[in-house]
Amino acid sequence: MADEQLTAENFAFAKRSSSRYSTFSERFQEIPPKSQLSVKTIRLSENSFVHDFSGFSDPERKLSYAREMAHSVSDEEIYGRYVVVVFGERIQPSAYNITFKHDKCDTACKKKYTKETVTGEKLNFIKNGIRLNYQHHWIIDNMPVTWCYQVSTTDARNIYCSTGFPIGCYVDSAGTAMDTCVIQPKIYNEKDTYYIFNHVRITLNYHNGVGEDWDGARLVSAQLWPSSCKDACKDPSCSQPFGIKAGGTEPITIPYTYQVLFMVSSS
Repeated sequence: MADEQLTAENFAFAKRSSSRYSTFSERFQEIPPKSQLSVKTIRLSENSFVHDFSGFSDPERKLSYAREMAHSVSDEEIYGRYVVVVFGERIQPSAYNITFKHDKCDTACKKKYTKETVTGEKLNFIKNGIRLNYQHHWIIDNMPVTWCYQVSTTDARNIYCSTGFPIGCYVDSAGTAMDTCVIQPKIYNEKDTYYIFNHVRITLNYHNGVGEDWDGARLVSAQLWPSSCKDACKDPSCSQPFGIKAGGTEPITIPYTYQVLFMVSSS
């Protein structure tokens, strides 16, 4: 089954392959190290469709088919269109700026809602998305970002990792924490309140290349923890969440912030 299905791993292998190189290692060594890491978001399409790649056991044939379906010549565009073809999704650039081995906390942007727009369609769309548990899906340097959290109150080793993370959580009018709000009930506890996850802590694990025959470093994993914060860079614990009352009419400004941490991995 694993040999026949087109996975992100064998597609990444295929897209880096070239007839000019006899082995993948040769091709990999020709890729120059880079300091900027791109952060991209995936927006689910309403009209998703799936193409069956199960009949292609050769990665080169799978790539050729993806190229044909995407009508593209750019490797990066092929990868983005490949996600469209297989998963029915769209890859979009983001405002998050990450430089390799540069830890920081920064603001990506701020969104203002005036008295005229705070009850409007756009903010209502976010509220409805929170109640329906809509999920973000991100890619950093062509690697899916995972959200890992503890699923047992008695066993800290019982961890679940997902490639999607929620846009927020909701506490209903009875004070019942819904969905992700149950993870931190002491913080997300106001009745009839939407907590938008406007801050993300991104941990990037990398292999530093020591003892290897290639230059630079290699990204091993990208993990993320979403939070609702009024000012995350001044309050890293996010003890003051950014709550939006269900019937609120006062203007608000939502800061979208992010923290980046780099960690050396032995794997």
